[in-house]
Amino acid sequence: ISRVDRVSLGLQSKYVRTTEEGVVPRYTTNNVRLEYTEDSRDDLLNPSDGQFLQGALEYAGGVLGGRNEFERLTANWHVYLSPADRWTVAARLKGGEIQPFGRGPVSRGDTDTLSLSRVPWEERFRVGGGTTIRGYGEDLVGRRNEAGRAIGGRVLLLANVELRFPVFSIVQGAVFLDGGNVWADPAEFKLAAFSRGLSNGSHSPLHVAYGAGGGIRVLTPVGPFRVDYGVKVGSGRAPGEGRGSIHVALGQAF
Repeated sequence: ISRVDRVSLGLQSKYVRTTEEGVVPRYTTNNVRLEYTEDSRDDLLNPSDGQFLQGALEYAGGVLGGRNEFERLTANWHVYLSPADRWTVAARLKGGEIQPFGRGPVSRGDTDTLSLSRVPWEERFRVGGGTTIRGYGEDLVGRRNEAGRAIGGRVLLLANVELRFPVFSIVQGAVFLDGGNVWADPAEFKLAAFSRGLSNGSHSPLHVAYGAGGGIRVLTPVGPFRVDYGVKVGSGRAPGEGRGSIHVALGQAF
């Protein structure tokens, strides 16, 4: 539409085959995705100014066929400010909801709600790890099944804020605070989850999970080489889990 605005329409078809117990062994998911993006960042690999705004609406099943039928809405906003030379304040807010309809469940896990069981495992929202909530294992925030795997959710809420600053030459430092969770059912989400997640009370997978920490970035031609250490804050630490995690990646977290 313009230098910074884009609208796209895509059609996707997935064929899934699995031997996992309790899951339909073979199924297809056909979906159409309408997406709007506004991208005014000054650098795609290491932005210090501008914003990234994205909204997407997806529809699966119905006239498109396939076993799975659901609607998914996601919104994603990043903003970058530069208060001083080589200093950057970066923030992100992301949310989404999946609404299943039509046919019966794809999975029948004991910890799946009836509505969540109608959303394929690979289509659910998940958070935790180096690009979402640092200090936690990859995609391990939220409710888990008996095998210790996060079951994902129909509702997503994620917020991040990070301060990036120069150290010397091509090395940057950063401090950050991340927070968010996924909920299997919209009725599970309560405003009190924000404050309860910050408390030192007992752990609950329904509380907002918080992670805080710092790291270094080494600037390279293909993006920053990033090493972060995040610590679980408040009630996010489940029994038997470590206090924090190291995350190594190429590129900024957001």
